[in-house]
Amino acid sequence: MNRIATVEKVVVNSVMAGCLPEYIPVVIASIEAMLHNEFNLNGIQATTNCISPLAIVSGPVVEQLGFNAGDNVFGGGSRANAAVGRAIRLVLWNIGGGYAGEIDRATLGHPGKYTFFIAENSQDSPWGPCTKTWACLPIHPE
Repeated sequence: MNRIATVEKVVVNSVMAGCLPEYIPVVIASIEAMLHNEFNLNGIQATTNCISPLAIVSGPVVEQLGFNAGDNVFGGGSRANAAVGRAIRLVLWNIGGGYAGEIDRATLGHPGKYTFFIAENSQDSPWGPCTKTWACLPIHPE
Protein backbone atom coordinates (compact mmCIF):
# COMPACT_ATOMS: atom_id res chain seq x y z
CA MET A 1 0.00 0.00 0.00
CA ASN A 2 1.42 3.35 -0.99
CA ARG A 3 -1.02 6.07 -0.01
CA ILE A 4 -0.01 9.70 0.39
CA ALA A 5 -0.84 11.56 3.61
CA THR A 6 -1.66 14.96 2.14
CA VAL A 7 -2.44 17.90 4.42
CA GLU A 8 -6.04 17.78 3.19
CA LYS A 9 -6.43 14.10 4.11
CA VAL A 10 -4.82 14.63 7.52
CA VAL A 11 -7.14 17.59 8.20
CA VAL A 12 -10.22 15.56 7.19
CA ASN A 13 -9.25 12.77 9.59
CA SER A 14 -8.48 15.32 12.31
CA VAL A 15 -11.92 16.90 11.98
CA MET A 16 -13.53 13.44 12.15
CA ALA A 17 -11.56 12.89 15.38
CA GLY A 18 -12.91 16.08 16.96
CA CYS A 19 -9.80 18.24 16.61
CA LEU A 20 -10.07 21.98 16.91
CA PRO A 21 -8.23 23.85 14.11
CA GLU A 22 -5.37 24.75 16.43
CA TYR A 23 -4.63 21.04 17.04
CA ILE A 24 -3.92 20.36 13.35
CA PRO A 25 -0.20 21.35 13.45
CA VAL A 26 0.30 18.87 16.31
CA VAL A 27 -1.31 16.08 14.29
CA ILE A 28 0.76 16.95 11.21
CA ALA A 29 4.02 17.07 13.22
CA SER A 30 3.17 13.70 14.80
CA ILE A 31 2.51 12.09 11.42
CA GLU A 32 5.69 13.64 9.96
CA ALA A 33 7.71 12.19 12.85
CA MET A 34 6.20 8.74 12.31
CA LEU A 35 7.14 8.84 8.63
CA HIS A 36 10.88 8.96 9.36
CA ASN A 37 12.54 5.69 8.31
CA GLU A 38 14.01 5.21 11.80
CA PHE A 39 10.50 5.05 13.27
CA ASN A 40 9.63 2.05 11.07
CA LEU A 41 5.92 2.81 10.76
CA ASN A 42 5.48 0.00 8.23
CA GLY A 43 6.76 -2.48 10.79
CA ILE A 44 4.59 -1.03 13.53
CA GLN A 45 1.49 -1.11 11.33
CA ALA A 46 2.04 -4.72 10.19
CA THR A 47 3.47 -6.52 13.22
CA THR A 48 1.74 -9.36 15.05
CA ASN A 49 2.92 -7.79 18.32
CA CYS A 50 0.49 -5.75 20.43
CA ILE A 51 2.02 -2.30 19.98
CA SER A 52 0.83 1.16 19.00
CA PRO A 53 2.69 4.42 18.39
CA LEU A 54 2.76 6.77 21.37
CA ALA A 55 3.01 10.45 20.48
CA ILE A 56 4.22 12.95 23.10
CA VAL A 57 3.88 16.71 22.79
CA SER A 58 6.20 19.02 24.71
CA GLY A 59 6.89 22.71 25.12
CA PRO A 60 4.72 25.83 25.26
CA VAL A 61 2.07 24.27 23.01
CA VAL A 62 1.09 21.96 25.91
CA GLU A 63 -0.32 24.84 27.95
CA GLN A 64 -1.39 26.95 24.95
CA LEU A 65 -3.68 24.23 23.61
CA GLY A 66 -4.76 22.65 26.90
CA PHE A 67 -3.07 19.26 26.69
CA ASN A 68 -3.12 17.19 29.88
CA ALA A 69 0.42 16.62 31.14
CA GLY A 70 -0.47 15.81 34.73
CA ASP A 71 -2.60 13.37 36.67
CA ASN A 72 -4.42 10.70 34.68
CA VAL A 73 -2.42 11.57 31.55
CA PHE A 74 -3.50 8.32 29.84
CA GLY A 75 -7.09 8.67 31.03
CA GLY A 76 -10.01 10.69 29.77
CA GLY A 77 -10.81 14.30 30.43
CA SER A 78 -8.70 16.18 27.90
CA ARG A 79 -10.26 16.94 24.55
CA ALA A 80 -6.87 17.93 23.15
CA ASN A 81 -5.16 14.65 24.11
CA ALA A 82 -8.08 12.49 23.01
CA ALA A 83 -8.74 14.27 19.71
CA VAL A 84 -5.12 14.43 18.57
CA GLY A 85 -4.52 10.79 19.52
CA ARG A 86 -7.67 9.75 17.71
CA ALA A 87 -6.71 11.81 14.64
CA ILE A 88 -3.35 10.07 14.47
CA ARG A 89 -5.07 6.68 14.68
CA LEU A 90 -7.58 7.62 11.96
CA VAL A 91 -4.72 8.69 9.68
CA LEU A 92 -2.97 5.36 10.33
CA TRP A 93 -6.20 3.52 9.46
CA ASN A 94 -7.74 5.59 6.68
CA ILE A 95 -4.59 6.72 4.88
CA GLY A 96 -2.08 4.12 6.05
CA GLY A 97 -4.47 1.18 5.75
CA GLY A 98 -3.58 -0.21 9.18
CA TYR A 99 -6.88 -2.00 9.75
CA ALA A 100 -7.01 -4.95 12.15
CA GLY A 101 -6.90 -8.26 10.34
CA GLU A 102 -5.58 -6.66 7.17
CA ILE A 103 -2.26 -4.78 7.32
CA ASP A 104 -2.43 -4.73 11.14
CA ARG A 105 -1.77 -8.35 12.08
CA ALA A 106 -1.61 -7.89 15.87
CA THR A 107 -2.89 -11.03 17.55
CA LEU A 108 -4.14 -9.30 20.72
CA GLY A 109 -4.36 -5.63 19.76
CA HIS A 110 -3.54 -2.72 22.05
CA PRO A 111 -5.77 -0.16 23.81
CA GLY A 112 -3.50 2.57 22.41
CA LYS A 113 -4.92 1.79 19.00
CA TYR A 114 -7.88 3.95 19.97
CA THR A 115 -5.82 6.92 21.13
CA PHE A 116 -2.26 7.02 22.46
CA PHE A 117 -1.17 10.63 22.89
CA ILE A 118 0.17 12.44 25.94
CA ALA A 119 1.82 15.71 26.86
CA GLU A 120 5.07 16.04 28.76
CA ASN A 121 5.13 17.92 32.06
CA SER A 122 8.65 19.25 31.54
CA GLN A 123 8.41 21.77 34.40
CA ASP A 124 7.96 19.09 37.07
CA SER A 125 10.00 16.33 35.44
CA PRO A 126 13.11 15.23 37.35
CA TRP A 127 14.73 14.18 34.04
CA GLY A 128 14.50 17.36 31.99
CA PRO A 129 12.54 17.75 28.76
CA CYS A 130 12.25 14.81 26.37
CA THR A 131 13.37 17.14 23.58
CA LYS A 132 16.88 16.86 25.03
CA THR A 133 16.79 13.06 24.80
CA TRP A 134 14.84 12.28 21.62
CA ALA A 135 14.70 13.73 18.15
CA CYS A 136 11.67 15.99 18.01
CA LEU A 137 9.93 18.06 15.36
CA PRO A 138 8.89 21.63 16.18
CA ILE A 139 5.21 22.48 16.23
CA HIS A 140 4.10 25.92 15.12
CA PRO A 141 0.47 26.42 16.21
CA GLU A 142 0.05 29.81 14.54
